[in-house]
Amino acid sequence: MTSDDARERLKQYGFNEPTTAKRASLLVRFLSFFANPLALILLLAAIVTQNFGSMDVLCSDKTGTLTSGEMTLDDHVDPFGNRSPRVFLFAYLNSLHETGVKDPTDAAVLHRANINPLDTAILAHDHQARPKAFCRFA
Repeated sequence: MTSDDARERLKQYGFNEPTTAKRASLLVRFLSFFANPLALILLLAAIVTQNFGSMDVLCSDKTGTLTSGEMTLDDHVDPFGNRSPRVFLFAYLNSLHETGVKDPTDAAVLHRANINPLDTAILAHDHQARPKAFCRFA
């Protein structure tokens, strides 16, 4: 190739530079994630796990729907399916002394216990942490 040919091609095509691909915006890349059906299934599984993950047993009526929209405690059984007052006692104590966020499970257990709210308040007040002496002097 002669110098004249090189100048002509330089005029016609410009300098030999690699072209940069146009990158998609962050929003387009994020939305393209949902084009994959597996991603949608995993997202749905995460939502279901979040909502039902802390539940041990969920019972429904014969139509498959919960009609009242309110959680109730119908029975308390041990791991073998036998009715057990001890299971209810532990559930009641856990719900009564819950220090975090009260949830519908706690409300259902406390409602089933049918305890006077005044008794509950007295019990909670009587069992507040009190400072204890570490040593005694004779």
